[in-house]
Amino acid sequence: MSCLWLIVIIFRRNLNPNLCAYYQGLFRLPSFDEFQNDHRTLPHQNRGADSAHYPEERETFLQNAHYNPFLLHSTEVIIDLLTDSGTSAMSSEQWAGIMRGDESYAGATSWLRMEKAIQDLTGCPYILPTHQGRAAEHLLYSRIGGPGKVFISNTHFDTTRANIEFTGAQAIDCPISENSDPSLLHPFKGNLDTDKLETNIALIWGRKHRCCHPHGDQQQWRRAAGEHGKCPRCR
Repeated sequence: MSCLWLIVIIFRRNLNPNLCAYYQGLFRLPSFDEFQNDHRTLPHQNRGADSAHYPEERETFLQNAHYNPFLLHSTEVIIDLLTDSGTSAMSSEQWAGIMRGDESYAGATSWLRMEKAIQDLTGCPYILPTHQGRAAEHLLYSRIGGPGKVFISNTHFDTTRANIEFTGAQAIDCPISENSDPSLLHPFKGNLDTDKLETNIALIWGRKHRCCHPHGDQQQWRRAAGEHGKCPRCR
C-alpha cells in the first residue's frame, strides 16, 4: 500500500514526462505479438484461481475426459474458456465489482452503468436484460421466428438451433468444407460458405414462390439455382 501511495504522490506532485512514461511502461499490457512469444498468462492476471496443474496433469485430465471439455471437472481448469459465462478464475476488477455492485430492486446504479455501456456500443435505446443467453434467444426467436421462417448461419449454437426450431422455423448451417475436417489446419474454420448461402437463399425463395417451378421439376431447378444462385425462370 505504501508503494501505491508513493506512486500517487509522484504523479500528483511531480508530473515528469519521462517518469510518467516509465511507470506507464511498468503497467502496460503486452501487445499481441509480444504475448505470442510469452507463455505467461499476463492478459488474465487472475486473482482467484483455485488450483494450478502441470502440463502432464492437464494431459491426463483431457485423456480421462476423452478430450470432451464438458467432462472436465471445474477443479481441473484454471481459466474457463469453454463458455463466455465461465468464472473459474476472476480478476481483481471482477472481485472488486462484486463489492461495488448495487443490489437494489429497482434503479440500481449497476444496471444504469450497464445500460449506458450497451447503448453506447449498440445505439439501441431500449435494453432488456436477461439472466442467460438461452433466455435471450428464446425471447428473440419467439418474436421473429415461426413456421415458414428460415435462419442461415455459419453454424448455429445448439441452444440457438433449439430455440429457432421450437418456434417452427428452420435453422440452416453453411460452414466452409474445411470445418468438417478436425485434422486440417485452417486460419478460421468458422467462415461462412457464400456459395452454400447463395444456393440456400435461392432454394428458399423458390419454395415460397412455386410459380418458379410449376411443373414440380425440383431437381432441374436445384441444379440451375446451384449454378447461377437464382431461379432459372426469374433471373
